[in-house]
Amino acid sequence: MKLSHLLFGSVAISGLLAAPDPAHAQTWTGTSAPGGSWQAVAASADGSKLVAVGFNIYTSTNYGASWTVTSAPANNWQSVASSADGIKLAAAAYAGPIYTSTNAGVTWTPVSALITGTFGIHVALSADGVVLLAAASFGSLYVSTNSGASWATTNFSAAFWEAVTVSGDGTKLAAVTSSSVYYSGDSGATWAFAGGFPFNADIKTMAASADGTTLVAASGAGLIYTWPSSGIYWMATSAPSNNWSSVAASADGTRLVAVASSGQIYASTNSGLTWTANDAPTQDWSAVASSADGTRLVVTSLGSATSISFSLGGGGIYTSPPSGSTWRAIPAPGGSWRSLASSADGTKLVAASSFFGEIYASTNSGAAWAATTAPSTNWLSVICSADGTRVAAITATFLPDGDLRGALYTSADAGTTWTASAAPSTNYNAIASSADGLKLVAVTGTQLPDGGITGAIFTSTDAGANWSAASVPQHFWSAVASSADGTKLVAAASTRADGFLRGPIYTSTNSGVTWTATSLPPHQWNCVASSADGTKLAAGIWGGPIYTSTNSGGTWSMTTAPNVYWQTISSSAEGTKLVAVGGGNYSYMQVYVSTDSGVTWLASSDSTQAWYCAASSADGNRLVAAVSSGLVYAAQFTPAPLLTITPVGNQAALSWTIPSMDFVLQQTSSLATNWTDVPTTPTLTNLQEQVIVSPPPGQTFYRLKSR
Repeated sequence: MKLSHLLFGSVAISGLLAAPDPAHAQTWTGTSAPGGSWQAVAASADGSKLVAVGFNIYTSTNYGASWTVTSAPANNWQSVASSADGIKLAAAAYAGPIYTSTNAGVTWTPVSALITGTFGIHVALSADGVVLLAAASFGSLYVSTNSGASWATTNFSAAFWEAVTVSGDGTKLAAVTSSSVYYSGDSGATWAFAGGFPFNADIKTMAASADGTTLVAASGAGLIYTWPSSGIYWMATSAPSNNWSSVAASADGTRLVAVASSGQIYASTNSGLTWTANDAPTQDWSAVASSADGTRLVVTSLGSATSISFSLGGGGIYTSPPSGSTWRAIPAPGGSWRSLASSADGTKLVAASSFFGEIYASTNSGAAWAATTAPSTNWLSVICSADGTRVAAITATFLPDGDLRGALYTSADAGTTWTASAAPSTNYNAIASSADGLKLVAVTGTQLPDGGITGAIFTSTDAGANWSAASVPQHFWSAVASSADGTKLVAAASTRADGFLRGPIYTSTNSGVTWTATSLPPHQWNCVASSADGTKLAAGIWGGPIYTSTNSGGTWSMTTAPNVYWQTISSSAEGTKLVAVGGGNYSYMQVYVSTDSGVTWLASSDSTQAWYCAASSADGNRLVAAVSSGLVYAAQFTPAPLLTITPVGNQAALSWTIPSMDFVLQQTSSLATNWTDVPTTPTLTNLQEQVIVSPPPGQTFYRLKSR
């Protein structure tokens, strides 16, 4: 399967986005949106920003977890559209007018043109929110190329328009009546007939891929059709005949979702070749929207299909977040697994086993494993550099007098040979590493015979050859995490107080030279994670919730993660994707996944196994988890690396998070054809692949394409 993702046009730093391909949504949850006769909904490319219309216009900035009524006037709103970033919005009332917003719905302004419709108005936006297409039922088509400031009227005679779409770059437009489709490839300057449907097809809705080359249309009393390329032929899909009310498509056009009045929600992951009904309740579904990757969906309802509640405003808004529910056992040897580590691309894995266990390594994403030369001992934790070559691990050894002492080992060749570090022999609890494996930080904690607690934090800047004790209070330090460059650190403690283990969380911005206590209250903190830049943090409590921070620990928020015993937590480079292991006790642990920086969580494994540890690739799309005294499992989603362009003098730096699948950087002077590989080999820095380019004369576009 070949996927093209995230086109960025001209090194003047403008562009289009398309997206990933994880698992198809099956779990639907009613949001906190008030009951109402919801008519339409739209989503930003990442699915985080939502806008829904009914009698009022509501917005959400957290995937539908909470909603805010906007200042738009009350009206019979019928249609709404969003730019890719969710900042520019357009909404149309049943009989008009059209309102736009340039600040994610905080304020709204009616457009200058008086566009009215006898039986409704439909609107669509380009990814940047600049090109706006409006269709007035029993009226004409209107196109704006300046976010609604001015409009041009097409030469169509009045028609009963049912739906409109705009491609990501705003060049390809489509509009459909109940039986015919019209298409423009030049931002509405000219239009051509793009095919018709069987007599009485009664087409009600239409959607398009980001590039505008794939269209999908659904009948109000029949089938769903696709238009896979330029032409006039539409193909009926295998979707059942239904009263379809709305359809949405992922950016690449492979993932489709359709809703029906008085029916179920159907999804396709192969461009409509096959369809599956999911577990959403039967409702009078009115609209559906999708994130660019097709994994986050939001639907609106007029009410229950088995009652008259829809006529009384009893509808709602439902969301379906992605989950990491597809796990496969990989052929690792059985062991008392205590820790897992992953290279940035997820190909190199390291697993540590306790109770005279071994350290195993894999160089092919877990397809095959080999025992390293590390000594057999009670391994507690293992970490590795971004390229998987530098590995560090800590042990715990019971001495004859019953005391517990540990050691720290390092490897510079992916575990082929190991060296006992000169770090003090003490009770190590956790270890973390910078992306290059040179900066290490290890935390210790010991319970004294008199019931007291002691512990320290040690740092190294030379891959563990030399160590320094940090100036921190004596605590039972239980967990630690590092930014990719090793400058920002976060450490958590569980210190005995009043008969309970309750400790602070400290952060450092200078590789552990100095530390500062955060504002979080004392808890029995047991695990922490950090994004690559150290701004997004997550911390789990042993017997409590998970907290997150978006400002390097300056402030924290409690997430919706359940109050369980959190064992471990791991973060993607951007901090948006988290995987954590927690449960009622060691025998009933589960793997939880969040794809929105901890706002929402889904249990993605069964609760019948004693899950113990988990790790993530840099992009969060390749996960690995292990069962204590059991097997190792992996979950893989198709990534869509975000390509960014940054000026560097007279050149430009193109960079993207190291993906968990193989992608190649390509360029062209025209979006239509002639894509060629960029010959420069990317350099790796802090979990990012980067290429410096000297822009040629004129316009150049870049994209990432899977190989």
